Amino acid sequence: MKNSQNHQEWEGSCAIANKLNRAQAPVGVLWPGGHLTVDSPGKPFWDPKADRALLTSLKKYLDVNVVVIEIDRYLNEPEFAGVVFEEFMRISTG
Repeated sequence: MKNSQNHQEWEGSCAIANKLNRAQAPVGVLWPGGHLTVDSPGKPFWDPKADRALLTSLKKYLDVNVVVIEIDRYLNEPEFAGVVFEEFMRISTG
């Protein structure tokens, strides 16, 4: 089972990285500390080890020109939106 899960994580991160690596314009990954309220402690999708494994694998396959920014906020928090806006402005005004 463990090898199957590792293979799925590898396939998922490779698929995401391949798409990002083919981008014709500047691109980045903004990785939230949590994605939704259902992946907080005690909730159905709480699995920080799997989240970390996916991010680690993704970073391994991304080209060096794809920026990865980890943000210690949940996806739906205003602070996360602020970082998204700042990164969008940085990329779009290059």
